Amino acid sequence: MIIPVGYGEAVWVLDMASDPQPYLVTLGFKSTTFATAKIFADVMGTTWNNNLKSGTTSEVTLREIRMQYNDGTGMLLYNKTQGLVGTGGTGVLPSNCALLVKKATGIGGRKNQGRNFWPSMVAEGVVDARGLIAAATVTALQTAFSAVFTDLNTPADSDPVILHSSAGTPTIITGFVVAPLIATQRRRMR
Repeated sequence: MIIPVGYGEAVWVLDMASDPQPYLVTLGFKSTTFATAKIFADVMGTTWNNNLKSGTTSEVTLREIRMQYNDGTGMLLYNKTQGLVGTGGTGVLPSNCALLVKKATGIGGRKNQGRNFWPSMVAEGVVDARGLIAAATVTALQTAFSAVFTDLNTPADSDPVILHSSAGTPTIITGFVVAPLIATQRRRMR
């Protein structure tokens, strides 16, 4: 992943009580200075607490937010401990199943598409045998992720982006879209 000058990558670091390995959910961003990049990272913690905590199982803790930012002189690092525990109850899907949140850009092509996998955000009872999430749950999650997107666009001079593996300008994200079907990884049983 190439992080150009004026851009960074931030990570929600999630711990699950039954898993020794943390879950990492990443997001690229554009920011004019390291100071505004730190504000963006702080907002990531706040928006998880305000919008995602109630939909996340109580077995998950947002341990920290990690961020790296390229100011032109090198990568500057910032970590902020969170220690926030989900309040969404128990009974989640296995670790190889996750909520899929697509990063909308309004631009075609695979290079301009992105997604995040959010573990432990969907209870077993709201997913049918085909992997479809109950419509009411999808609506509630979409409302939560729309609020997350609004919050992430609040800091001045910062925008969520899709970083690319090749040279070029990262793609601005225009919204998050919750998929109605769970995402699975067959080889990811922990």
